[in-house]
Amino acid sequence: MIRLFKVSELLENIKITLSENFPIVEVYGEIGEVNANSKSGHIYFNLKEDKNVISCACWKNNADKLRGNIIEGKQVRVLGRVLSYPTNSKFYINVAAVAEHGVGEAAKNLAVLTEKLKGEGLFLDSHKKPITKYPQGIGLITSSDGDVINDIKTTLGSTFPTKLYLYDVPVQGEDSVNRIIAAIEYFNALQENVPDFLIIARGGGSAEDLFHFNDENLVRTIFKSNIPIVLAVGHDPDSSLADLVADKSVATPTASVAFLGNNLELRENIKVISGHLDYLLGRTFNELEKNLAVLVKLLKTPLDIIKNQESRVIYLRDRQQQNVSKYLDNCKYLLIVSSKKTDNLAWNLKSRINSYENSLQFFATKVNEFALNIKDSEQKLFYLTRMLESLSFKETLKRGFSVVSQNGSIVKSATALNTATAFEIEFFDGKKKV
Repeated sequence: MIRLFKVSELLENIKITLSENFPIVEVYGEIGEVNANSKSGHIYFNLKEDKNVISCACWKNNADKLRGNIIEGKQVRVLGRVLSYPTNSKFYINVAAVAEHGVGEAAKNLAVLTEKLKGEGLFLDSHKKPITKYPQGIGLITSSDGDVINDIKTTLGSTFPTKLYLYDVPVQGEDSVNRIIAAIEYFNALQENVPDFLIIARGGGSAEDLFHFNDENLVRTIFKSNIPIVLAVGHDPDSSLADLVADKSVATPTASVAFLGNNLELRENIKVISGHLDYLLGRTFNELEKNLAVLVKLLKTPLDIIKNQESRVIYLRDRQQQNVSKYLDNCKYLLIVSSKKTDNLAWNLKSRINSYENSLQFFATKVNEFALNIKDSEQKLFYLTRMLESLSFKETLKRGFSVVSQNGSIVKSATALNTATAFEIEFFDGKKKV
C-alpha cells in the first residue's frame, strides 16, 4: 500500500535519508558562481562538472579560513555533509573544508582559447568599428520574452526614437549560440534596411548561464560582422570573450542605447553649426574686403606689381571658394541626417546656405570684373607711358631744336643772353660751350 505523506513529512524523510546515507562526503569539481553574503558572512557557491551542478554553503564560522580557496573556476575537493533545506526540495553540501584539486577543465580551456584568439588579434582596438550616435535603424538580437526589449524601447523613446529590427532568439540553452550566430549572419546578408549596428542582449544570469558567450564560433562571427555589434548581456563585472571582441560592450541592455544622441542635442548641434557658419562666412568676406582694399591701393604701383596682385586675387578667390564650399557641403550633409526630426530648422538653414551661395557667386563675379579692370588699367598705363616718351624734350631736340643755358639756368629770350659771358648749347646728341 502506498503511503500518503504531507509535504512537510516527505521533506523531513528526505532530510533524514540524506543525513543517514551521506553523513560525510568528499566531492571534487570546479567552483562555479560564488556569492559571498556580506551581511551574514556566509559564502554560497556552485560545484560543477560539465553541465552537472550542486549547491554548496560555507557558514560564517568556516568562511574566513576557507575564503582563499573558494574562487570561481578553481578545481577543488570539498568535504562536508549533504543536507536539504527544511521548506523545499533542494539539497546542498554543508562545506567544512576546501582543498585545491588542480585547474578546472573549463577554466583551463577558456584560458587556452583566450590566448589563441588574442594572438590572432581579434581583441585589438584597431579592429573595433565605430558606433554612430544617430542611427536610422538598430538590429536587436534577443528573446522576445522578458523585459529586455521593453527596456530598450523605453530608453529609445525618451532619447532618440529610431527603427528597431528584432530577431527573436533564445539567449540561454544549448541551441542559443547557433541561433545568435544565425541572427548575425542574417543581418549581414541584408541588401536593404541594413541596421547601423546590432545589439546582442539578455538580462543577466549566472556564470554558467552566460558561459556560451565564450564560444569560439560566436566570437569569430562577431569579429567578421560588417555591421558594428554592441554586446549587452548584463553580467558586469565579469567579461566573456564575446565582450572582448565586440565593437562595444556595456553592462546592461538599457546601456546599449543610453549613449545615443537625443533630439534636443541634435537641434543644439545644428544651432552651433549654423552660428559657426555665419561667423566663418563673415570672417571670409571681411578678409576679402581687406584684400580688395590693398589691391586698390596697388593700382598706382608699376605694371609688374599689378600683375603679381592679379595672380594673388585669383588665388585668394579660389582658396576662399574651396573653404566655403567645404563647410557648405558639411552643413548640407548634417541637414540630410537630421531632416526627419528638424524639418523647419533644416529648411531655414538650407535657405540661409542658398543665400550665402548667391552672395558668394555675386562676390566671385565682382572679383572677375575687378581682374578685368586690372588688365584694362595695364593697357592704359602702357599707352600713357608711350605717349609720355613721345612728348619728352629729348624727342623735341631730335626735330632740330636746341636748349641754351648760361650760369646753370635756361636762357628763354635773346635779351637775356649775355654774349660777354660763356654759355652752353644742348643738342639732341650732346652739348657745346660757346
